[in-house]
Amino acid sequence: MGVVAASEPYGPLWYLSIRGEVDFTTVEQVSAAVRTMLRVHQGPVAVDTADLVFGDCQLLGVFIGVAAQRPTALVAPPPSLVRLIEVTGAGKLLPSFPTLRQARAYLAAGA
Repeated sequence: MGVVAASEPYGPLWYLSIRGEVDFTTVEQVSAAVRTMLRVHQGPVAVDTADLVFGDCQLLGVFIGVAAQRPTALVAPPPSLVRLIEVTGAGKLLPSFPTLRQARAYLAAGA
C-alpha cells in the first residue's frame, strides 16, 4: 500500500491525499504524484494529511514546491507537521484548515 491515497481532480482544484509514514523511503511516491499533477492541472491544490502518521522535512519540501507553483492548502495536518511548518516559517505558503470544505472555500476565494 502506497502513501498516496488519492491524487485526482476535485472540482476546480486538485485533491491529493497522503497517508501513513512519509520519509526518505517513501517520499518519491508523493513527488511522482505531484509531478503528474503539475503536468495536468493548472489550478489550486488541497493536500489532505488527516491520515498522515509521520512526515519529515523532505515531505515538507515537496509541499513547499507545490505551493511555489500553485495556490495550496493543507487539510487536517497532524501536530508534528504543524510544528515542522511553524519551525520553518512555511505557514504563509501552506495555510492549514481542519476540513476539506474549508480548504476548498479558501482556495475558491482566490488564495
